[in-house]
Amino acid sequence: MFESLIKSILDKVAGEYIQGLNTDNLSIGIFSGDVKIENVSLNPSIIDLLELPLTLRFSKICKLELKVPFKNLGSKPVEVFLDGLYVILNPKAQSEWSFKDYKELKAKLGSVEAFAAECLQKIAAKQQEKAKSSDDAGYI
Repeated sequence: MFESLIKSILDKVAGEYIQGLNTDNLSIGIFSGDVKIENVSLNPSIIDLLELPLTLRFSKICKLELKVPFKNLGSKPVEVFLDGLYVILNPKAQSEWSFKDYKELKAKLGSVEAFAAECLQKIAAKQQEKAKSSDDAGYI
């Protein structure tokens, strides 16, 4: 029953981004706040948000893990971990492109690259922060 409630909430929140979510590939740790989703795929319309001349041919998310602080939901963040994202993209036909010229496409791709680089920097900083905090803890 609790799993079906969480599934319906996840469908509302993440339904526009992932598909294939059901109770078979969903596991919930009620007391720990761990929500694990395995073997789902990206919604094909998510690529349209990038406004690039690409279509989604295949996608797979091996594991999506959420750390939900159920006791402190209003004061602590929900952490999301993604493991194993596989994507195959195809170019659209040139007649379907919405770009006027090559320079506009190149600028759009540059902004996607900058966004990806920014995300990678944030992930690396978070990993370094975790490594420092685990080194400082030591043994008692």
